[in-house]
Amino acid sequence: MGEWRIDPRLWWVAGFCLLFLLAFAGRAFAATWPVMKAEGFGWYREFNRREAERDTRHWRVLEGEHVTLRYCDEDARLAPLVLRDTERIYPQVTDMVGYQPAVKPLVLLYPDRESFNGVFGWKDQSAMGVYYAGVVRVLSPRVWSHDEADMAGPMAHELAHMVLDYQTGGNIPRWFTEGVAQEAERRLSGFTLSRPKGDWAERLNPFDAMDDGFDNLEDQRLAYRQSLLAVDVLRDAGPETLSRTIDGLAAGESISDAITDATGWDWDTFVQKVYAAAQRENRGRK
Repeated sequence: MGEWRIDPRLWWVAGFCLLFLLAFAGRAFAATWPVMKAEGFGWYREFNRREAERDTRHWRVLEGEHVTLRYCDEDARLAPLVLRDTERIYPQVTDMVGYQPAVKPLVLLYPDRESFNGVFGWKDQSAMGVYYAGVVRVLSPRVWSHDEADMAGPMAHELAHMVLDYQTGGNIPRWFTEGVAQEAERRLSGFTLSRPKGDWAERLNPFDAMDDGFDNLEDQRLAYRQSLLAVDVLRDAGPETLSRTIDGLAAGESISDAITDATGWDWDTFVQKVYAAAQRENRGRK
């Protein structure tokens, strides 16, 4: 019998087919990765919410039409007022963002700074509210306000974070969600953080440092002001640009692609417009 040999041309055909399959698989993975990422984050968010419900199972509960509020005995008198304001604020936030999550927000009202900061292991943080992975946590206004029912600003801010998180599946830069949350706070309560001191327009942060490293930036007031200014630039570009940018993120786009699709600007043009707006605002203050 003669020696069996494979026609060399078959190796070329097999190699071509393998490359085609790998390329197809890569394109399929790239197309489905945003969906997979959003689903994975959704599972974690649901897990974190259930953990929060378990940890606060002995707290009192008030069920509203839109919101579930849990609170401690110290706030038994105040809780109905907080729920009333939250029920009023939440539909306004969803209207502003243009999205309503399928789940009712879980809001936890903490009676003191120690228990509030202890959730995240903080020692000296002064935040009045935090949204994280499906749960809104707010500090009782008894601790920080002369008006015990004054929850509009902090609640609008944290609820905006929550709505954006659910809408985008977590595909949202930190600076962008902080900017939109401040816009909600400004629109619904009239409150805006005071501007940074000095020539702050000369000290703007690179945007890539304002995502994962946001909390570590030296000048937090500057970081928040820059975030709001960036959102203002998008909002001023047209009546639908902000919502279209959010829609792009919800579709799995990067922030640069979402902004380009919404405005027609490339990323460098957007950054230049933010820097120019900061210069104008800083000069106007002098």
